[in-house]
Amino acid sequence: MSTNDATLSEWLAEGAGEPALELTLAGALAQAAAQWPEREAVVYRHQPGLAEVAWTYRELDVLVSRLASALHAHGYAPGDRIAIWGPNHPEWILLEYAAARAGLVIVALNPLYRSRELEFTLNDSAA
Repeated sequence: MSTNDATLSEWLAEGAGEPALELTLAGALAQAAAQWPEREAVVYRHQPGLAEVAWTYRELDVLVSRLASALHAHGYAPGDRIAIWGPNHPEWILLEYAAARAGLVIVALNPLYRSRELEFTLNDSAA
């Protein structure tokens, strides 16, 4: 059977025997912070109405750890789904890494969704 003839579930099952990645997104950030603490990780500039942001890997790692702890303190537990509805801002990056560090599943919501699209996505995702 060619790849074009396979169903999606058959295609996904082909890789089922492969070893899982051992490095998580949160782990990759921690490694980068240890290896390049003073190197810029996020540079966000030139968007009207937003302050410029530049975080080193160490700064990003610290901010992410604080936010992950705050998510846990507010009752989120590993495996919970958290919906994020917002434009492309630096804080989105923080929340994405923090959710990964906290073991949460992100449900990304497009700010341009119409109400019925938003309702469907929230209901379907169980966020």
